[in-house]
Amino acid sequence: MPYAKRLRCSFLLLLSLCALGTPSIGLTEEVGRTLFSRGIVTGSLDGRLESIGPGSILHRGQVIRTGERSFAVAELSDGTRMTIRPNSVLRLDAVQVERGKESALLSVFKGGMRALTGFISKRRKNAFKVRTAAATIGIRGTDFSVRVCEVDCEANGQGDRPHAGRIAFVRGQAHRATASGKQKLRSGDRFYEGDLLHTGAGAIAVLAFRDRSRITLKSNTQFQIDKLTYSPKEPTKSEAFFRLFRGGLRAVSGLIAKAKPKQYRVAT
Repeated sequence: MPYAKRLRCSFLLLLSLCALGTPSIGLTEEVGRTLFSRGIVTGSLDGRLESIGPGSILHRGQVIRTGERSFAVAELSDGTRMTIRPNSVLRLDAVQVERGKESALLSVFKGGMRALTGFISKRRKNAFKVRTAAATIGIRGTDFSVRVCEVDCEANGQGDRPHAGRIAFVRGQAHRATASGKQKLRSGDRFYEGDLLHTGAGAIAVLAFRDRSRITLKSNTQFQIDKLTYSPKEPTKSEAFFRLFRGGLRAVSGLIAKAKPKQYRVAT
């Protein structure tokens, strides 16, 4: 075989091997795309990091990060539109749009998002789920928000008054009754000892307490935080007392109940 022809064959073989050994991110399953972005927005998958801008394809398993004062608007394959807040980290675990198998799972590790759901949540009850450290929530409504609070969620405090916990997730209408009227509850809001919380028809709220306990308020629920004192250094001297006036709840007890079970109480 002439030398030039052998060289050409070797070059083509090398290109083929390189293509096989370096899989492109584009070969993974596509689950959506970005409609808009501002600031620093990145996506990582299998150790590869890329900048995300308008029109970028989103992939199953991809971790999306937004920088300070940055955000992104994305559309998933089922038509769900979500706004990813600044300083957020979330993962697109799965988006399945096949008829009869519709499902979606997103994990929020930091920051938060707001979304208008597409056809997955409309076709199959609780098939669209959002996972945080506090809970995994099935989404049935069309509009929801979720926020994982760190130091950037300090906006709604009440001076130096210690808070009992934060709203980890809200779907639908929920509010706090105050002397001046109703205050709408949003993901990331603090709540306090003495607060009376309400959820409306079809709404749920997940409460994350300072002792790591979690309470999910069901729809049409009225729930009061009568007492919550918690000291990580003296957990046996801590106490929690709640009152359920109507509706329903699901609770996962935390460190207070672990240290002193009789000092964690819910009355009806």
